[in-house]
Amino acid sequence: MNRKLLLSLWLFLGLFGVAFAQDQEITGQVTDSQGTNIPGASVVLKGRSIGTNTDASGNFKLNAPPTGTLVISFIGFATQEVAIGNRSVVNVTLADGNQQLDEVIVTGLATSVKRSNSANAVGSLSAKQLTGITTPVTTDGAMQGKLAGANIQSNGSVPGGGFNVQLRGVSTLGSSASQPLYIVDGVYIDNGQYSVGRSDANKAGAGSSTASQDNNANRLADLNPDDIESMEVLKGSSAAAIYGTRANAGVVIITTKRGKGGRTNVSFGQDLGISNAYSYFGGADWTEQKLTDFFSAADIPKLQAAKQNGTYTDWEKVIYGETGSIKNTHLSITGGNEKTKFYVNGSAANETGIIKNTAFARYSIRANIDHKLNNWIDFGISTNYVNSNNDRGWTGNDNSSINYG
Repeated sequence: MNRKLLLSLWLFLGLFGVAFAQDQEITGQVTDSQGTNIPGASVVLKGRSIGTNTDASGNFKLNAPPTGTLVISFIGFATQEVAIGNRSVVNVTLADGNQQLDEVIVTGLATSVKRSNSANAVGSLSAKQLTGITTPVTTDGAMQGKLAGANIQSNGSVPGGGFNVQLRGVSTLGSSASQPLYIVDGVYIDNGQYSVGRSDANKAGAGSSTASQDNNANRLADLNPDDIESMEVLKGSSAAAIYGTRANAGVVIITTKRGKGGRTNVSFGQDLGISNAYSYFGGADWTEQKLTDFFSAADIPKLQAAKQNGTYTDWEKVIYGETGSIKNTHLSITGGNEKTKFYVNGSAANETGIIKNTAFARYSIRANIDHKLNNWIDFGISTNYVNSNNDRGWTGNDNSSINYG
């Protein structure tokens, strides 16, 4: 009995030694479809707890049997299985991963749910839908005409935004009370309008209605549309239950772009364009009777001479007949590895209006950095510097006859 037990033990150790001796050193490199090295890729022996990560040059080294299979994976790429097949050098090219995910929405409960399970009326815009081929100058301008059920109207014809957004109808408390709540990367932002005092000078309004007569821009114009990854709009009444009374007119949740692991990508773009008045409102010409009623019959010869000599001036075309220019330049850098990812974008937007001395300029830089310390601690930093200047001109409602339009 003892001899049989001893013999079985020797046979087990011998077979284990043979199996262990079959492991050999495997080296290789992991690249993408363009031949760029992929640092931080996971290389694991299938069915075993043996694995490693690629170094900064995409190289890896581990011990594995020649009959084994390596499983290589990395964020943003399709997972690939490669049989070793008695090779000591195994080079792997990963293909871009295009996985179809169920459409989800972000809520104020720190969770994401499927759109079909959401109790809110939801509208969404992706980065491509929001900006299209040519990036709009302002975010509120980029939203116009792209959200079903949303009433988005411009406060004026001058550059720099200034839009009235109503998602759930007009509130009786005033236009400012019916504006939605804006949240950017989980942070509430102030999209209020600040009076420039013009309506006090031209007596356009009084009391609480004065600020709404100033043709002001919204602070949402400071956010660069090119930085936005997605936009979710909650229009249901339950949005107020999530975000409080400030969300009684709806919520606009904006998520900015973040870095992705893999090779570093540098993107440069510039949009150039011009703007003109699409059509003119027109109006009734001056007649002799109207001239007599508002001024004096002594001015009738001047009116007749102006029409005969071709010096009769269409002031609407004089004031609103300028050709505006649009220029938007941006430079972005994004990339990272398995632990640290970054997105940096700098942009300069300049727009002049169809009215003289109206313009909008915005210079901004955004840096979003995410870092994973370990398996249970990760953090992100989002910074955005904006310098904007807006010349609104002297247009709009007027009760003092000092405006030029």
